[in-house]
Amino acid sequence: MSLLIDGLKRCMGGYRRGIVVVGLLVLVFPAAALAIDSPVVLELPQQGSVQSGIGIVSGWKCAAGEITLRFDDGAPIVVAYGTTREDTVAICGDSNNAFVLQWNYNLLGDGAHIVRVYDDGIEVALSNFNVTTFGVPFLRGAAGSYNFDGFPFAGDSVDVVWQQSAQRFLISNYTTGAASMATGLGLKGVAGAKSSDRAGVLVAGAVLEVPQAAAVASGIGIVSGWICDAAVVEIVFDGGSPIQAAYGTTRQDTVGDCGDDNNAFVLQWNYALLGDGDHQVAVLADGVEVARAGFRVQTLGVPFLRGVSGMFEVMDFPAAGEHATLQWQQASQSFGMVERGGATACTTATVRVNIGYDALSHPNVSGLAVALGYGASVTMPGTGGDAMVTSRVSNLSGISGGLFQVGDEDSVPAPALNVALVSLAQTIAPGAFFAAQFDCAGSAAPTPADFACEAAASDNFGLEIPSSELICSVSVTTP
Repeated sequence: MSLLIDGLKRCMGGYRRGIVVVGLLVLVFPAAALAIDSPVVLELPQQGSVQSGIGIVSGWKCAAGEITLRFDDGAPIVVAYGTTREDTVAICGDSNNAFVLQWNYNLLGDGAHIVRVYDDGIEVALSNFNVTTFGVPFLRGAAGSYNFDGFPFAGDSVDVVWQQSAQRFLISNYTTGAASMATGLGLKGVAGAKSSDRAGVLVAGAVLEVPQAAAVASGIGIVSGWICDAAVVEIVFDGGSPIQAAYGTTRQDTVGDCGDDNNAFVLQWNYALLGDGDHQVAVLADGVEVARAGFRVQTLGVPFLRGVSGMFEVMDFPAAGEHATLQWQQASQSFGMVERGGATACTTATVRVNIGYDALSHPNVSGLAVALGYGASVTMPGTGGDAMVTSRVSNLSGISGGLFQVGDEDSVPAPALNVALVSLAQTIAPGAFFAAQFDCAGSAAPTPADFACEAAASDNFGLEIPSSELICSVSVTTP
């Protein structure tokens, strides 16, 4: 921890003293804690997260009228509301509280965005997030599969494959090693879905779009499509009990088939609950089956994997000479693209730092500091907190009212960029923390292995969070 402590002394005037100040100031200016028993929770997209491809906006509210949301300054979008969330019974007294919207995040374009949720026109939740795209709203014709060694545990490996319909990479195979088998995660990859499972649409005016027949499914996703005329739409997995889906939101592309546009159905679903192997999903309209598909699921051995991190480069994707950086995202239980770039001579490198921790165990994080050690592959002009340094560091936390400080230490052989944030009015959420632009010291582009990331954090009472519960991950992008 010496790198962290020394760096913070230069950045904040002493890390230990800085954290104590947080605890003292809170006696006068109480910090706004995250209320986990709040009657409204926006779960996806998470504050400070990076989104790409086709995903969802989801959460729950105990009692609501019409739920709408707005991206940036766009028009309100009606969101399906009232499907089952058993985990809300203790708070709400009932379970029909979920809201969910399928959304192509590529439509927003690269950069920072905000989504606001409204109940009968009154704002009840918001989230600041970032979007990374491949430069088009919907990438077509690309293909790629890659192997990531050492994930989720040492000795493990996963295979990922590009799925055009989801506009993202999904896990297609998991091989365990000795380290993870010791924890009880001993599942292997499964065979592909059979061609005989391609039942598809059974009646006119009903289409099941996700999951597609014979596709692979993993992580938190959706079951979605459209039906021209129904009162209740239900989803059945493998002949089990029907699960009601949200139905009736707008799909302008169904007007030609249905004569109106309020025909979409969607169900948020954790595919890991089904277990590895081949599965069937059926769609019921008012109790009558109208569509079905066979697909296969690949899990990482547990219904919801917690406490791991991973960042990997996929080369020559979506085209030769291009690359993308994928990061494990716990909230969606999948890999999301956080950076993309082409094969050019290295002049500058943007290093992005993400901090992960369990927000339920630590709901009041008010102080966060990172020491980012860097090697000989890059340089940072200037030193300390002068303008040459601060102009190259961006706050990605979504918090604008806190104390954000930057300092660069040029000591040899272990230079480090030290970044700290103290926020008393808003909890520092896990996710993107900062981005820093370095100069390349040679023609070869640096990799995440060229950086060492150490993090420290405290709550609003000045109590430190154990370093073992903080995950500091780094991604690197070159123009």
